[in-house]
Amino acid sequence: MIHFNEMKYLLSILLLSYQAFSLEFNELEHLFSSFHKLHSENLLMQFNTELRFNPPPQGFDESYWWEIDHASARFVLIDNANPQQLSIFVFGGLARLSGMTKDSMAISLCHELGHLLAGPPLKFSGSSVEGMADYFSTGDCLRNYFLSYENSPPRKSLPREVLVCEKYYENTLDVNLCLRSFVALDGQLSLLRLVAPELEFWDKSTERPDTIRQDDYFYPEPSCRLESMRNGILGLPAPSCWLPK
Repeated sequence: MIHFNEMKYLLSILLLSYQAFSLEFNELEHLFSSFHKLHSENLLMQFNTELRFNPPPQGFDESYWWEIDHASARFVLIDNANPQQLSIFVFGGLARLSGMTKDSMAISLCHELGHLLAGPPLKFSGSSVEGMADYFSTGDCLRNYFLSYENSPPRKSLPREVLVCEKYYENTLDVNLCLRSFVALDGQLSLLRLVAPELEFWDKSTERPDTIRQDDYFYPEPSCRLESMRNGILGLPAPSCWLPK
């Protein structure tokens, strides 16, 4: 018989094991390969753009960016080349965040692709604003990845996630894609909590700006970014915390 205190201990161990879950180098490389197969041909045909993931600096090996502990991803578009070159960089610190799975990292890759593909509103530099990239990341881009690649989720869907997905979707496939997307948000929540430690999964932003911020380095507040990603999953309009109505 397991006593109450023993049960609490076992649950703590399980929780710690879950929190420690993160991506390995080979898993990230496999994800890069999957995204390259999904997007490289379309980017080359429609945008004359060659897609690359984590190209190392000259003279360094493929693990160069993996060794960097910064929890971040970036995109660089070289538009004076023919074809253009879109490079997406993922630092190892992002892959090693707790809860960061292939599915969660797929959201980050979709976000970086979104700066080219999501469309207006645009930054002054010409790429999609951060809010739009967040919103795009969990919409068609993530759905297309899920339809092409199966991954085992690290946890079961929570009751509220089931209720919300069944509220907005009737088709079983759509409900399952919605549930898988919510689980994938765990790693993104870990990333946003680096800035806002108290952020909770269902938090909503109270910001209501009058204009769209088009600065190159402006990000909406973490709760707004999370709301954008949730709305993308549910097919709801982009939230007014960054897109004035």
